[in-house]
Amino acid sequence: MIENLEVLRNLIIKNFNVDPIDKSRVRNIVDCKKIFALLAYKEVKGFSYTPVAKYLGYNHATLIHHVKSAKDLYQYDARFRDMYSQIESQFFIANKDVAEKQIQAELILLDIRMRKLKEVYAQHNEHNVAV
Repeated sequence: MIENLEVLRNLIIKNFNVDPIDKSRVRNIVDCKKIFALLAYKEVKGFSYTPVAKYLGYNHATLIHHVKSAKDLYQYDARFRDMYSQIESQFFIANKDVAEKQIQAELILLDIRMRKLKEVYAQHNEHNVAV
């Protein structure tokens, strides 16, 4: 998850010359933080408010507020929507390698679970035949 957050942070820095970790209440910086929060909420696998909030340097309630207000801004503010869309499309492309690694790891875990289930099934059938 941290890799995804780093990719997202770097995209925001590259596109808007703003670090979402900066402590500021300037509208442009806060909008970038909200874009970060909403994209993390929607797109980052394993998202949880607390670790993402710690990554940004504040508590989970602030992150929840950012996500909610970002959803409203996305609906009503064209400038915010354009900024969000710009980062979202780039994040999807940049995040592809990270996503592929996560998918490969999940496939390995599924394979392990499948083998265990086959073993349990085989043991169950052996037990039923013996009885």
